[in-house]
Amino acid sequence: MNLENILNLIYTQAAKRIKTAFENSPLTQSEIYPPDPKQISWIINNNRTKNNRFLICDRVLQATVKNEATGEYKEVGIVPKLEFKNIKETLWGTEQEIWSYLPNLLEAILNELGSDNNYDIDRDLILSDYVPFAKYNTYYKILEFNQYIPAILYGIKEDDVFNNIDLVQKKAFELLFYKCKYEFCEIFLEFTDETTSFHKIDSVFKTNFLEKRFIPMIRKFNPDETSLGIRMKNIIQNDLSDIPKMILNYHQGQSIPNYKKQLISASSKYAVELEKIQVDQYPFLK
Repeated sequence: MNLENILNLIYTQAAKRIKTAFENSPLTQSEIYPPDPKQISWIINNNRTKNNRFLICDRVLQATVKNEATGEYKEVGIVPKLEFKNIKETLWGTEQEIWSYLPNLLEAILNELGSDNNYDIDRDLILSDYVPFAKYNTYYKILEFNQYIPAILYGIKEDDVFNNIDLVQKKAFELLFYKCKYEFCEIFLEFTDETTSFHKIDSVFKTNFLEKRFIPMIRKFNPDETSLGIRMKNIIQNDLSDIPKMILNYHQGQSIPNYKKQLISASSKYAVELEKIQVDQYPFLK
């Protein structure tokens, strides 16, 4: 699994947090961490090198150094010098900060897991709980598979499908976060409570958060047949996708059974109503 996008988000948040504290402090980089001031520069500029592969080395967080001139020992490092409450706040932020980046973290994680066949996480299925995503994503796949059939024969515009897919995906993530946010936040806070180092954070995050906590949690949000979005997906696949064949048969002189016309009409009306019902259920989706 490639965790780069997920870890980049975590590193960026930490770098911004520490940079803000540094800019609000009268101290120089040398005063914050005398043994190796350039470490501070790398961190606040979110620059990872062979000497700080995981951005923040443990010793830069807090350390005790001896003043060779006086023989006295003093506390140095980001935590004591920039007056962070503790290591957890330095690495992960306050609970309020964590809440602010959880939606982006959820999206980054699900996108990564959805592209990794080892975990059997169907990202599109989870997002299909949102009716417009189910609609446009289903038509998108149908048009990709049947490229010789114009979109207009399905009663839709090709531009609508391709122009709206990113927007409805964003809204689908909003709905997912709304539904799972408390459980997601709880397991992430558990993880940050026990993770006081970025050392080998790639393997730690993969094992102790993704596999141990996140995957079991997100599987609870796989929509079933009662989901409005899954109903939309099924209507399109089982009924509305037949429209081009019916049109072709009609032009070839074959009659369309009356029950089929009624079914298509009823399914089309039901599809429209599904979107209205979900907006009534979740007004923030308007």
